[in-house]
Amino acid sequence: MIRLIGILSLAVISWMSMAADAQNNQCANRQRYLSEVRDHKHEFLARELAIPQENRREFFELYDAMENELMVLDTETRQLERDMRRDTTAGDMQLESALTAIYSQKLKEGEIEMRYARELKRVLTPRQLLQLKDAERRFNRTLMRQHRRMRSANNSSPRR
Repeated sequence: MIRLIGILSLAVISWMSMAADAQNNQCANRQRYLSEVRDHKHEFLARELAIPQENRREFFELYDAMENELMVLDTETRQLERDMRRDTTAGDMQLESALTAIYSQKLKEGEIEMRYARELKRVLTPRQLLQLKDAERRFNRTLMRQHRRMRSANNSSPRR
């Protein structure tokens, strides 16, 4: 009996260890993927906007800082939305406050972009700054197209 409990304990510990490793690998894979996408986006924007080599480092430092701020805002807003959806005891005042935060996200994004646009003017010409939004949309469209192609290729492969 003691031997069985010991074996079961080892099995549970091994399973928990494997689950933790899988989660760590998943997190590492996600970080690697995001890093690869960011590198690809840097190449794409540098090419599309014809950013001179000597301005690229400063541009991408500012651009990445802006992207990080926008990502934090988006993550916080989505978390607030999830929390409010799950909280069945939230009162009208809490929900109204959450709704205000959720619907003002675009305003906050605009404020962040305007603040960084002033700084980016030191690195980009007015034309390049104007083309930046369009280049971002083209990059996202290209990324989504590739994602759809990869998913359809994976879905069409024969199953074992």
